[in-house]
Amino acid sequence: MLPASMGEAFINLAIEIRNECIDADFMDRARVSTNMVGENVDITLAHDRHSGKYTKLGKVYSIGKNAVIQAGAELGDNVLIGEDVVVGQDVQIGEDSSVFDGTTLGTGVVIGKNTTINEVATVEAYATIGNNTVIGHDAEIAKRVKIGDTVNIRSECKIGRSAVLKDRAQVHQGAHIRDYANIGKGAEIGKDTVIADRVSIAEEVSIGADVTIGSETVVKANTNVKRGTKIGTNSKIGQDTVISEHGRIGDYVSVGDVVNFSSAVHVQAGAEIGNNVKVSNHAVIEKNAAIGDNATIGHSARVRHAVRIPDRANIADNALVPSTHSVKTLSMVGSNNRTMTIIGSFAGPRITTGCQSGVPMANYAIQGSEKIDTSEATTDSEALYAELAPAIELLGSVVQKHFKLETIKMNKVRRARYL
Repeated sequence: MLPASMGEAFINLAIEIRNECIDADFMDRARVSTNMVGENVDITLAHDRHSGKYTKLGKVYSIGKNAVIQAGAELGDNVLIGEDVVVGQDVQIGEDSSVFDGTTLGTGVVIGKNTTINEVATVEAYATIGNNTVIGHDAEIAKRVKIGDTVNIRSECKIGRSAVLKDRAQVHQGAHIRDYANIGKGAEIGKDTVIADRVSIAEEVSIGADVTIGSETVVKANTNVKRGTKIGTNSKIGQDTVISEHGRIGDYVSVGDVVNFSSAVHVQAGAEIGNNVKVSNHAVIEKNAAIGDNATIGHSARVRHAVRIPDRANIADNALVPSTHSVKTLSMVGSNNRTMTIIGSFAGPRITTGCQSGVPMANYAIQGSEKIDTSEATTDSEALYAELAPAIELLGSVVQKHFKLETIKMNKVRRARYL
C-alpha cells in the first residue's frame, strides 16, 4: 500500500480521469481507491455529473497499464484488472475477481465474486457470469449469455447469443455452443464439440469430444454421448441413455429412456427408439423405422425403412429386417417366460430369445434348442418347445415369405439403379 501523499501523486501521473467539472464531493462519491495502478490507465467517472451513476472502485488490488474503465463501472474489493483490459459502461465485477490482459467486457456485463476471466477473452454486452467461475483465454461470450456459478469454460470456446449455462457446467477447449442453447447443471461439453442453436442439454449430461448436436434437439438428464457422435436436428434423446463412439442419429429421431447404443450405430432420420432398447455395434436403423420397448438389435443388424420392430423383440446379429411382416414374436415362451422372435433370412427362418446370434429353425423341430433356454437341460428344453412347434413353423413360413418378397423388391431396385 502506498502512503497517501505518494498515492495521490501516483494516481495523478497514472490515470486520465474524464469529466472536466468534478468537485470534491463528486470525487468522494466516485470512491476511487488506488492500491496499484499502471501507466496510461483511463477511468471515466460518470456518464455526466447529473446521471447519478458513478464509477466505483473498491479496494482495487491492481489495474494494469493501458486499461480502460468506462463510466458507471463498479469494481468490488480486491479486483485485479490486467493490462489493456477494456471495462465497458455499467459493468459490475464482484470482489476477489480477476480480469486478465487484453480482455474486453462489453456494456452492462455482470461478473460475480471470485471469478476469473483469462487473457484476450471477449464478453459482450449484458452477459452475466456467476460466482467462482472460470472463463478461459481467447473465449468468446456473446451478448446476453447467462453463465451460472462454478462453471468452467476453457480456452477458445465460443458461447452464442442468449445461451444459458447453469451451475457447475463444464465446457472443454474449442467447444462451440450456439445461440439460445441451454446447458443444464453439471453438464459437460467435450473438446471441439458443436452444440447448435436452441439445443437443450439437461442436468448431468456428458457430451464427449468432437460431437455435433443439431438445432432444437433435446438431450435429457444423465445421458452420455461419446466421442465423435453426430445427432441431427429436432431429435429427442431420453434420459439415462448411452450413445457410444461415432454414433449417427438423424434428424427428427426420437430415442426413449435407458437406451444403450454401442459404437458406430447409425439411426437415420425420423426413426423412433423405445425405452430400454439395446442396439449393438454397427447396427443400422433406417429412416422412419420404429423399435419397440425392451427390444434388442444385434451386431451389424439392419432394420429397413419404416419397419416396426415389436416390443421385446430380439433381432439377431447380422440380420436384415426388410419389412414389418418379416419379423414376428411369441410371448411367454419357456420356463423363463421369454419373448421368442422369428425373422426371415437368406438361409431360412431364424429364432432368437436370449441368444443374440439366432438359431436356425428346421421342420417341426427346433434345432439347437439348448441355446434357447439355458436354464433347462437339452432334452427338457426341447420338450418345452415341442408344443409350440406348429405355431413357430407357421410364423416361420409367414416371415420367410415376406422376407423373400421384400428382398426381391430390394434387388430389383438396386439393379434398376445400375441400368
